[in-house]
Amino acid sequence: METEELSIQQMQEKLTEQGRTIQLLGSRIRLLEEENHTFASQLADCGIKVRESSRTVLELPPPVTEEIDENSASFRFLADPERRLAAELLGGDAVYVLEKSESVVDVGHWLGAGVVWVAATAADLVMFAAGKQPYMEQAAYPMLYRSLYNHVTGELVLAPVEGLRLSKIKLAPRAAYQLLAQIYQKEEMDA
Repeated sequence: METEELSIQQMQEKLTEQGRTIQLLGSRIRLLEEENHTFASQLADCGIKVRESSRTVLELPPPVTEEIDENSASFRFLADPERRLAAELLGGDAVYVLEKSESVVDVGHWLGAGVVWVAATAADLVMFAAGKQPYMEQAAYPMLYRSLYNHVTGELVLAPVEGLRLSKIKLAPRAAYQLLAQIYQKEEMDA
């Protein structure tokens, strides 16, 4: 009995220690991001063209340049209400990436929330969830130039755009990186 209690106590101590480590690393990441922003601002003040996201861009997969067909596997996973909402929202725009997230939003269902889908078009990131009160948002890529993937939470953080109802989307790393590649591809073309 004592060995079980001791092992439970040891596990709790390890969890507490890991929690402190995560907080410390999170603080360090925020500090480094602030220093990076300050340094980039100083270089910009000196007339040097700097993009804060340039390091991230180097780590991303190539952007998808081929349009997804409506009969593709990605579209087949959409339920009928989601398919109708996507057709209405996208209005025939070419879709290059379509991913189902793990994030949910209130869409007026009594028993549950709606799953958020994320689509990357040529110029915008579009998020939607079907329901009685459908969720629909879109943001132009230039408004998302500081977006990043948070490995600790597993979320794509959309920044610096303000006013979005959903600024963090829970996605698998592969999907998040592909969406970031689409966002930064537009930035590369504009630079």
